[in-house]
Amino acid sequence: MVTAIIILIYMGSYISYCSSKEASVNTNLKINEWLLKHFKVARYGGFLLLLASSFASVYHFGTTAGILYCIITITTVMGLIVVFSPLQQMGYKQVLILFILLLLLEFTF
Repeated sequence: MVTAIIILIYMGSYISYCSSKEASVNTNLKINEWLLKHFKVARYGGFLLLLASSFASVYHFGTTAGILYCIITITTVMGLIVVFSPLQQMGYKQVLILFILLLLLEFTF
């Protein structure tokens, strides 16, 4: 459940970042081009994903711990996106490998 929350937060944050006009987005991926063209839909979609992740974290951890977990995770993920996205150091392959490792760690322990 924790990995699913982190994936929702990452997707919502990345969509919100890519829909910003000031962001330097790599247009090699088709999804980034679509997000730039349809930025209004992307903003609402990113907000809905972040809202769904906050509800999921409150459901999983409880009210106070869920809100704190969601705030801390959103700030961490958004900070990493802002740092690594313009450098183009973190592509979809690295993100996929990271989430697979997180899933393995979650189900192992």
